[in-house]
Amino acid sequence: FVTFHQNYSYEDFMVGIRPNVSETTSELSFKKYYGIFYEVAKRAKENYENSLKDEQTISKENWVKEKFEEFQEYVQAEIEKNGKYALKNKVSIYAVENEVFIYTGEKENGELWNNQRIGMHYDALINIYLANVESRKDVKLLENVPALEKQHATYSFELVEKFREFLNKKGYKFQSTTVKKEPLKNFVLIIDEINRANISKVFGELITLLEDDKRLGMPNELKITLPNGEKEFGVPPNLFIIGTMNTADKSIALIDIALRRRFEFIGYYPDYESLKPESKTLLKKINEAIYKKKESADYLIGHAYFMKDEAIETTLRNKVIPLLMEYFSGKTKIVSEIFNETIWKVEYDSTKFGWIISQR
Repeated sequence: FVTFHQNYSYEDFMVGIRPNVSETTSELSFKKYYGIFYEVAKRAKENYENSLKDEQTISKENWVKEKFEEFQEYVQAEIEKNGKYALKNKVSIYAVENEVFIYTGEKENGELWNNQRIGMHYDALINIYLANVESRKDVKLLENVPALEKQHATYSFELVEKFREFLNKKGYKFQSTTVKKEPLKNFVLIIDEINRANISKVFGELITLLEDDKRLGMPNELKITLPNGEKEFGVPPNLFIIGTMNTADKSIALIDIALRRRFEFIGYYPDYESLKPESKTLLKKINEAIYKKKESADYLIGHAYFMKDEAIETTLRNKVIPLLMEYFSGKTKIVSEIFNETIWKVEYDSTKFGWIISQR
């Protein structure tokens, strides 16, 4: 769930960079940031791909992930003990973070260049291991490994070799276990106030990727390279986007064309049956009057205002009348006329500049 606003950007929604505020270095550096769409797409894609795998493959991957977590703890312990975990050619890992190992080179005096944040993703390293690569050249040929790990294939391969040594030292050997085939699940991202942001700015290339036939596994499957260099990004078919907006909001016109081809627009109008009799009759009369003047159902007032446990007069004064004043550009006479067919009399006092609300 996310709420759009005017300052929301592609970097917030998809991928970007943010300052590194880690206490491990006093020098300014930046790290990758993954937005909510990227994260939910990643989870949905993992489930989608796993649903296509057989039990043996799932069993092997689960085993490797479990052992790799132990390896992460081992590397962290070595860093705490020695200040680094050496790879080769005076390159060492100096931090174990949520998704990556952070490594850098050494100065002539043996100190690390801590302002250099080069990362190796755990998922990429696991994929390299599962591919049974025998050299750095093999790493560069893999399709399920990000560009950075391929670019620094020497160190990616070296770390996978050290993972193999770790497994041998511990005496770990894979033994197939009984696992259930993973069922395909639906993932949902709800965007409230979807019309409040600059859609073309926030969605970028996603406007195309969201189309049904462009999803992963579909006839016209499409994958792109993200601005951060990550290749082969696609949107899985089990990811659903639900956007909500107020249909009366004038800013809907700015996004109508861009969204209508990718989304189904479903209007949700007042549900009178959920209200008490008095409120039900009142709201019906108000909306009938609004529809006559506006000739559009987009301006109908929703039932939510009348579901709270408060006096109708309070609801009219604090919620309904201010909204009607917006609809009719502050014309108090028209607002008063909206209530002509109801049991409520609403008049504007031009001496006290306030609304007088009473029952007829």
